[in-house]
Amino acid sequence: MQKMQPLVIARLQAGHDLSIFKQDYEAALFTTYNEKRNKVFSRNQRIGMLPLFGSMTKYGGLCSYGTQDIIKMMNTLNADPDIDAMVMVTDSPGGSVMGTPEFGEELARSQKPIVSFVDGSMASAAYWAGANTDYIMMNSQEPTAAVGSIGTLYVHVNQSKAIEQNIGEVKIIRAPQSVDKARINSVEPLTEELEAEIVAELKEITDYFINTVSTGRGSSLKVTDAENIFTGKMYKGAEAKKLGMIDSLGSINDAIDRAAMMARSGSYKRKRNSKINSNTQIMSLKDWFGGSSAQEGKATGEETLNVSAAELEQLRTDMQEATQQIEQLTAANAELSEANSELTAANEQLSEENAQQEEENAELQARVEELERKPGAAEGKATKAADVSAQEEEPSFAAGSRSWNEKAMKALGL
Repeated sequence: MQKMQPLVIARLQAGHDLSIFKQDYEAALFTTYNEKRNKVFSRNQRIGMLPLFGSMTKYGGLCSYGTQDIIKMMNTLNADPDIDAMVMVTDSPGGSVMGTPEFGEELARSQKPIVSFVDGSMASAAYWAGANTDYIMMNSQEPTAAVGSIGTLYVHVNQSKAIEQNIGEVKIIRAPQSVDKARINSVEPLTEELEAEIVAELKEITDYFINTVSTGRGSSLKVTDAENIFTGKMYKGAEAKKLGMIDSLGSINDAIDRAAMMARSGSYKRKRNSKINSNTQIMSLKDWFGGSSAQEGKATGEETLNVSAAELEQLRTDMQEATQQIEQLTAANAELSEANSELTAANEQLSEENAQQEEENAELQARVEELERKPGAAEGKATKAADVSAQEEEPSFAAGSRSWNEKAMKALGL
């Protein structure tokens, strides 16, 4: 930036604008890959390229695009029927909070898969953005490539002593109605109260940052007590992959092939409903994430967004209650499944017993029918029945009985 200042000043003194310092959209977007067209071809598929270079700001600056510019590029590529997917080439130390949540949400809403290629640094706000894409690949040929710096900081420079020594005393005079105006500045020391307010706001923003990364990367992240990736540390290559902060290592061509493959197979995830809208956050500081310490935040009332901290806390409470209800329903469903399994087993056992009983009945019926079909079975039954009947009608004349002998002797006169 210091090297550019003489050029900028000379051009302004000559009455010219600064448009020459901002590269043309088409040229900057794809010059590295294709000088003639803003498309790169990979196995009959067209992959668009998004540039995320340098310090991130919402509207850009000299020689760099703002997040709003990149969103427009992405929308153009989404609307282009000749484009199948995108690769976001990233080398950025991070940037301003302003514009970053919106940028992340727009990346997550992309209609086409986006692969992030870390070609140097993907730190802080840049990692916020990358976590909202479908895949993160790090340049395996770049030993200094790193990701992380998940967190926020605020740099306050107190120049009051230097001003007093070199210029003299500087005193800010406020209207009686404006006692809170521009309380954070470089010529007045920070009070303990102001510092506490800054810390509270930084904590809130960092909570949102961590939630966004956790949602975007999902179960890929490996956060443990031994290695907490949310402290602002940077991670390289193999370690970043082990912790789930990136998906793989490779070259730019590998990233293009990965995007093409995801477009062909449809194996990419859209995280549209998993993000908290950026307008529900309180960000009253023009804070810079790590890597942009040259820019000093200046708080104004206009930068406060729509929803209060109490409302945000209520949203978090509602989310926790919904999670508990889901867990309860899941447990009840498991109990019902277990009871259903027991009933199914009992029913199967009864069915087996019924089948066995029917088989035994069939065998007995077959045996009876077989005995009835044997010769003499009917005649034997009839003779036996007649003998029984005779015995019942004339029991006294049965052969050899005492009554028969007595009657015979009377008849002979004996």
